[in-house]
Amino acid sequence: MKIKFILFISSLTLTLSGYSQVNESAYNKMVNIAIMNEQFLEQYGISEADIKNIEGSPYYKDNFQIGGIYNAEGVVVSGIPMRYNIFADEIEMRPSSNPDDTTIKSLVKSTDIFAKIGTDNFIYILNTNSGDKSGYFSVLLDGTYFDLYKKSTVNYIKKKFAETNYQKDQPAKFIKKEVFYLVDNKGVFYELPSKRKSFISLFKQKSKELESYIKDNKLNITKESDMIKIVSYYNSIL
Repeated sequence: MKIKFILFISSLTLTLSGYSQVNESAYNKMVNIAIMNEQFLEQYGISEADIKNIEGSPYYKDNFQIGGIYNAEGVVVSGIPMRYNIFADEIEMRPSSNPDDTTIKSLVKSTDIFAKIGTDNFIYILNTNSGDKSGYFSVLLDGTYFDLYKKSTVNYIKKKFAETNYQKDQPAKFIKKEVFYLVDNKGVFYELPSKRKSFISLFKQKSKELESYIKDNKLNITKESDMIKIVSYYNSIL
């Protein structure tokens, strides 16, 4: 299924001046009373205090950014602090407009709900044929024929204590991994390879033109910004 972002209105301005709840009833159904992240951390024996001492980050971006929630009807709420917790695969929100209220809640996972956090767009995909489990994907490009999605994951590596006097303790770490997908109009996912030849061969139509474009513009097929240019160009010549 081709997902079009009617929700990401280019003229929409998200500000800190106050939350603009367009559909309060719909919004209340989209927010979990208790954030699932806390339960998720308990499975790994991690407390919120522990996170500060772990190398790396469980978040797409550490700080909360102003964002909005959307459904097929349009804007549900805008101007709300949000961030994507990759490790727990949760979109966290601070729904209160009171600056003293630091309560964090999570967005209900649904294929009918979309989120824009700062300049980043997120959708929830259920049972994709991408090879990954269901979860949030960031939409890097919403093209005419092909979209470009990114799936981010974070693995937790426990602290490793030194076994001898010659070794040092290895701190606990969050290891981030990103996989990029080309998605066609039928909703079929194609993982983008890191090797140039395999990458080019994935674009069956206009492969020669695409190869010349990459070479002439000195693009790196593993660089996110260049991938966006490549897929955008591919859409333009189909």
